[in-house]
Amino acid sequence: MVAENWHMRDDLERLTENMTDIKAVVLDAEEQQSTNHQLQVWLHRLRDALDDADNLLDDFSTEDKKLQVITKDKKAKKVRIFFSSSNPLLFTFKMTQRVKDIGKRLEALNVDRGIFKLTNRNLEERVVKYRETHSFICEEDVIGREKEKNHLLELLLSTDVDIKENVSVVSIVGIGGLGKTALAQLLYNDKAIDFHFELKMWVCVSDDFDVKTIAKKILESKTNDEMDRVQQELRKKIEGRRYLLVLDDIWNEDREHWLKLMTLLMDGAKGSKIIITTRSEKVAKISGSSSPFLLKGLDEEQAWKLFTKLAFENGKEPHNQKLASIGKDILKKCSGVPLAIRSVGSLMYSMETENDWLNFKDKDLVKIYEEGGDTILKLIKLSYDHLPIHLKRCFIFCSLFPKDYEIDKKVLIRLWVAEGFVQSSHQRTCLEHVGNEYFMNLVNRSFFQDLEKNIYGDIDSCKMHDIMHDMAKLVSGNDCVIINEQGQNIDKRTRHLSLDSSLQVPSSLREAAKLRTFLLQNHRKLPLGISSRGMSDCYLIISSLDQLRVGS
Repeated sequence: MVAENWHMRDDLERLTENMTDIKAVVLDAEEQQSTNHQLQVWLHRLRDALDDADNLLDDFSTEDKKLQVITKDKKAKKVRIFFSSSNPLLFTFKMTQRVKDIGKRLEALNVDRGIFKLTNRNLEERVVKYRETHSFICEEDVIGREKEKNHLLELLLSTDVDIKENVSVVSIVGIGGLGKTALAQLLYNDKAIDFHFELKMWVCVSDDFDVKTIAKKILESKTNDEMDRVQQELRKKIEGRRYLLVLDDIWNEDREHWLKLMTLLMDGAKGSKIIITTRSEKVAKISGSSSPFLLKGLDEEQAWKLFTKLAFENGKEPHNQKLASIGKDILKKCSGVPLAIRSVGSLMYSMETENDWLNFKDKDLVKIYEEGGDTILKLIKLSYDHLPIHLKRCFIFCSLFPKDYEIDKKVLIRLWVAEGFVQSSHQRTCLEHVGNEYFMNLVNRSFFQDLEKNIYGDIDSCKMHDIMHDMAKLVSGNDCVIINEQGQNIDKRTRHLSLDSSLQVPSSLREAAKLRTFLLQNHRKLPLGISSRGMSDCYLIISSLDQLRVGS
């Protein structure tokens, strides 16, 4: 070993032991940091030190492999070692200084942790019970919405002669997690809809209500940027045809913006319909919806049916009536909200004993209701809180993808591996196989939805519910940042960054010295805002970031 020649083995082993020792309190620190500012600062310092230690070990491993290659060529050995960047004497000196510096920082942090009375805990201690049969609830298996679906179907298929306009709006309104999108999907994919409408279109609007962007999404246009061309093409596409358009997840409360969009959509044949899903009754009102459909929570029977499918073995009510009774008490707190039921039900499945269920009911749930605030979001966050640390990192990383983004499973797992999130105690184990287990654990906890499978039944891609995305952004803080608006600055502490390719590169990217990830959204399409020179400048900045591990 090269390390033996440099007499550094002991120093590196001590550093690795210190890292392992201090990592044992990370789980406890992360759970307590929200109520302790000093602990937050300490945790930031710890992450910086651990990142620097990881980089040091990577540099050492790389240099070791380089020297192994060099020493194979005996004739060039002396020249290359003493007159190249691979000079072992110079490298040893620099490495020794770095090891000492990081070692002192970790020792100081180890001493400081005594102030917070943190508990040493195994990072893998919360093992997620894995469903070998992958028996998660598919989105098409929507429970308890048959009545609502039939009512809305009547509205959509209606050709009431009293309606003056060719195009009318049907709105589905309700709080986040109620299943508005799932209900719209049920309607959109119904055979009666296929028979009735000549044309079907689906657009996820989300936070950005830009008329040109929405029009282009409807057209699925990739080349025409000018608004006059876009509107001409859109009018031509729908003119004289009875169409169904779903505008999912609308937040816009500006009626003027809505009217501008509607002027492009009024040329459809009589009976054309637009479905909008929104959390706001005001949005439904400005859209001109004649009778907003207020979606409510599932009734007690249907809620229990959904909970049972997720929480109990084989999706059936247990013979243990005490466990069933505890489950019904827990279910009441979910208020009939399907996403909360899925999240909590999936969490309960991973708990082994009756005492685990009782502790969850009497401690975690009680704490949520004592704190107040957004109860549903906090209920869903409980699933995150109960994840082992390695799955928390993987989930938070997904906040880099835009809302409603179709996440490629293989790409995601490779990103996790590149970031060092995927670990295995067995050297011969394929890390991508371990990453797939991580992915399936998150699927079975209902962190992902809209699962797309291939012909072999394996998952190819998934999406995240908006609330899950909001939660990932919330818990990541400045660690993971998505730049999707002009003028956004990058925090110096940001480690993982995603940039919309239609935006100019923020000058603050130069200051992001801790950046480990840089993802360029839609980088395979022609960037709308970044010129070739801008892209060159962007990659020049990226090449100067010495902690970067992933770039695309």
